[in-house]
Amino acid sequence: MESPTDSTNSIEANDPALRLLDSIHRIPHGFIDVTPRSPGAAGIAGRSAFEELLAILLELTDSEYGFIAEVLLNENVPYLKTRAITNIAWNEETRALFDRQADEGLEFYKLSTLYGAVLTTGKTVLANDPSTDPRRGGLPTDHPPLRRFLGLPIHRGGELVGMIGLANREEGYDEALVRYLEPVVTTCADILGSIRADREREEAEHKTLRYRQRLEELLAERTNERDLTRERLIEAERMAFMGTLPAGIAHQINNPTGAILAATQFALSTPPARSPAPIADLCETVFQSKSTNAAATQSKTRFRSPCPATKRSTSQTMIRLRS
Repeated sequence: MESPTDSTNSIEANDPALRLLDSIHRIPHGFIDVTPRSPGAAGIAGRSAFEELLAILLELTDSEYGFIAEVLLNENVPYLKTRAITNIAWNEETRALFDRQADEGLEFYKLSTLYGAVLTTGKTVLANDPSTDPRRGGLPTDHPPLRRFLGLPIHRGGELVGMIGLANREEGYDEALVRYLEPVVTTCADILGSIRADREREEAEHKTLRYRQRLEELLAERTNERDLTRERLIEAERMAFMGTLPAGIAHQINNPTGAILAATQFALSTPPARSPAPIADLCETVFQSKSTNAAATQSKTRFRSPCPATKRSTSQTMIRLRS
């Protein structure tokens, strides 16, 4: 007698809708809800989810091999980067390439191919006879045969974000199968959207960090410039003070000396008969003292030389004293 569990499994196996629903439940949905993530966690969890999705797609469609890839841009030209791919390496070179790049993702740039037709049109590609399809791009030597091909675009928010490629379903691919796989395609779109959002967040955080570091550098530069300017101003004020101090002292000396010189000149303007010899000697002494003080003042201040008119007046007075 068949148990209820066996009966349920039999129904699910014969009902495509239940089989699809059961397959989608196997996808690690917890990946989409884990926030926030550590850097790179989205890519690691996403790869696991896509590998599970690819296994489901191959099982549901009875395909031999396939891939799920994200659509990226290189100078505004689309290309594919795989998130999950069947290992169909056919020689040592391709096996080494797969081992080296499978985890990070293989990249495909050729647009004149069946998968390239999905990238350029954003539409489903059904090719049940690829060898005669005008969109074909040829296969590398020793590549496993490609007898059937299905290319499914993955859209999110009106943007082509990825594609699914499946190959070699014995009975071929048709529109009914495309509609049947829509829930899986939608799930792929959700996971790709989550990965992109996480990647954009990380890029924004890195950009913010770079801006912050640059601002700190600019602030340090401005602070250094400000300190240097302040030191220069202090030095300029000190030098200005050192210059004005002697000038002030000279001014205080020159004022009374000038008054004495003026009085002496007035005395010497008196007729010689009324100017006894001692007065003349005194005036000569005053002039000598004046010359000595003027020379000392000029040496200290170094601002200007004696006025030419003062030189002439002093010379003329000395001549009159000697006469």
